[in-house]
Amino acid sequence: MYKYNNMTPAEGYSTFAGYAHLSSGLIVGLSSLAAGLAIGIVGDAGVRANAQQNRLFIGMILILVFSETLALYDLGAAFGTAKSGVGVCSVGVMRPDLIMKSILPVVMAGVLGIYGIIMSILIYGKSKKIV
Repeated sequence: MYKYNNMTPAEGYSTFAGYAHLSSGLIVGLSSLAAGLAIGIVGDAGVRANAQQNRLFIGMILILVFSETLALYDLGAAFGTAKSGVGVCSVGVMRPDLIMKSILPVVMAGVLGIYGIIMSILIYGKSKKIV
């Protein structure tokens, strides 16, 4: 066990669980940052387009809603990463032969987070072409 300044890990909270929670936070933070960037760019372009043509208002609102749902997807991905990461840690203690099978939920939650980041970047790229 490693000690840093005479501090030991909290009882029942492993290093693996800490990394699972860190990755959950990174998934939510980075994808929400990308979604926020997309919302800002799309919102700016939508308001400018709406000022020129009033019929674009509903389309602008729909695009903004699509940008915001990416952050909600990634919140679910972070929750899944945290819960399944702790579960993988428990499986490693009880049944080490099932570790590789139990990593699948962690990988799928990470894929969902990456999907959110990619979609936010695509929305950002398409909105720059409109302006």
